[in-house]
Amino acid sequence: MKEFLIRGAIFDMDGTLLDSMSIWEHYASTYLRERGISAPPELDTTIATYTLADAAVYLKETFGLPESPAELLKGIDRSTSALYETVLPKRGIPELLALFRERGIPMAVATLTDRHVVERTLSRLGLIDYFSHIFICAELGVRKDTPVIYDTALRALGTRREETAVFEDAWYAIKTASAAGYPVVAIHDPSSDRHFAKAELVSALAVRDVAAVPWERYLPEKS
Repeated sequence: MKEFLIRGAIFDMDGTLLDSMSIWEHYASTYLRERGISAPPELDTTIATYTLADAAVYLKETFGLPESPAELLKGIDRSTSALYETVLPKRGIPELLALFRERGIPMAVATLTDRHVVERTLSRLGLIDYFSHIFICAELGVRKDTPVIYDTALRALGTRREETAVFEDAWYAIKTASAAGYPVVAIHDPSSDRHFAKAELVSALAVRDVAAVPWERYLPEKS
């Protein structure tokens, strides 16, 4: 744990704001299996950092699927979108967002998930109004193995890099944001448990239970 101050916040969605990583852990192999195609065991790990558009291209080229990438993308989207209707926030997240808004901390979302799913899900859960901006990797043409999406969010928030916390659960994204100079709050998720020890080493704060953190310690004093 390092001393740092939060004046702005950038949140990943799946596995960070929401308890939703189970949707994405095996979406590609599940989609292929529904079509009667046996996927190699490494498939889901291989495309874990891909946008859905990139994943559709990869599946078409690798498995010789007859549809266009755009058609495959629609199929993948249909198979995952419905699952979000039962997804809930991670424990402590609604209270954390309310505290940040009360203290005037501007917040943005930076996610791989498509915009219509993000907006529909966050609206259903009553969380969308906490965020001034939502940034989507596919819309920017990037993944989270570069800091472009975080830098874009930073400019929109207008806060200083060293005081803009990036909340992430995925190890590769934590590593990217930390290397770019952001104080990272690593959020534990079962899907990335095997990497959490590494995340603890490069993060400003590693959190297993959002509700248990004394967040006031990391916020500016009330004016």
